Amino acid sequence: MVFRGGWLILLLLLGLAGCVSLPSGPAGGGAAAEPTEEALAAAAEAAAREAARPSNLCGPAQGEMFAYRKKVAVLAIPPQRPLEAADLPGIGGAWSQALQRELDGTGRFLLRDGSGYGLDPRGDVTQQIVDAAQRLDAQLVVAGRIVSLDRQSGRVEFGQAGAVRHPWREGRVIEVELSLHDGFSGALISRLNHHAEARGQVVNRGHRPLQGDFFQTPLGLAVAELLERQREDLLDEMACLPMMARVVDRQGDALVIDAGFASLLGPGDALQLFQQRKLGSGRQVEEPLGVVRVSHVFPESSLVTVEAPLLPDVRVGGVVRAW
Repeated sequence: MVFRGGWLILLLLLGLAGCVSLPSGPAGGGAAAEPTEEALAAAAEAAAREAARPSNLCGPAQGEMFAYRKKVAVLAIPPQRPLEAADLPGIGGAWSQALQRELDGTGRFLLRDGSGYGLDPRGDVTQQIVDAAQRLDAQLVVAGRIVSLDRQSGRVEFGQAGAVRHPWREGRVIEVELSLHDGFSGALISRLNHHAEARGQVVNRGHRPLQGDFFQTPLGLAVAELLERQREDLLDEMACLPMMARVVDRQGDALVIDAGFASLLGPGDALQLFQQRKLGSGRQVEEPLGVVRVSHVFPESSLVTVEAPLLPDVRVGGVVRAW
């Protein structure tokens, strides 16, 4: 009985000790420590880098011309080595849709689902981009490939006895290459490379790739981090590009363009009109034709009037730009 009672007293004392608050600050006071000069300098440098990002320099707060939403198509992003993605069926389309969700969350773009379209690297990629942009009604096209999903086996060494495989120490390298293209000409604007590493149980077991609780797994957490970096880098790449729209018809003295209030256009907005022409060498040039002003706005189209004595014939190859 004495032994048992001693244990009860000990447990009671430990419980009371757990309720005692320890001082959080330096001895002699509870105030938080002042930030060091190094911490302040690092915070200032981070703030300066954020302010200098193109997505902030060319953000909606900087003027109406940057507020217009651009139409962006994201094509399938297939694995370069399909065998590495055996546990991730359909990842090419799933990655495209996940990246679309990331970009859509910025509120800066109108997304076009190109997850069912893939580029054939053996063919004319430029023409494939132009064709995809026309079919999907997009100004910009994002394509890409998953360069690596390589798995590295986890092993536990036992000296001279050798090593055994340990699945919870496995690793996986995810490397993805993206390319951003102008949909009107097919020209490459930029190429981006991202990679991440997952540790632990990195084989997908029964989860739908890049959906739902997949993102709660070690592999999903690494993919989510990579998708966030892709979103931010694409946002910076596209922020300072002008919004462009096609001339698709003519109604009397007005032209019809394929951008409306979904792109944040409004009556009275001024845009620049161009005529795209192909030269004999295959190069494409733009001939400026003056200013057009939005008169009527619809969800995905607008009527614009040309501020010129004569209405140019721009039913083929006519485009408008924010500047």
